[in-house]
Amino acid sequence: MVLEILRELNDGFSNEIPEQILEGHGKFKVRRNWWQRVVFGLQILEMENQVPSEFRKELDQFIKDYTSNAFREQPLTTREDIGRANLLNRVLDRDKPI
Repeated sequence: MVLEILRELNDGFSNEIPEQILEGHGKFKVRRNWWQRVVFGLQILEMENQVPSEFRKELDQFIKDYTSNAFREQPLTTREDIGRANLLNRVLDRDKPI
């Protein structure tokens, strides 16, 4: 179930960065609640030992960075942030948990 949710978050939300700040509308990865849901899903996969070992260190750093005060205080999500979220593509390409 967590994998399906992460797939929807990955595939069903746009990488586009809108010109205007969003106020509760649209399916964009720039939204803070998108990041919270992704991090939560990845943490569950990690607790269930479903993260491929080759991604574990990168995933731990990703979770640390996107739950940090620095990210919370950052005024807007950046193109770099969205690029780092491509980690999901690699994690989700695995069919079986390790």
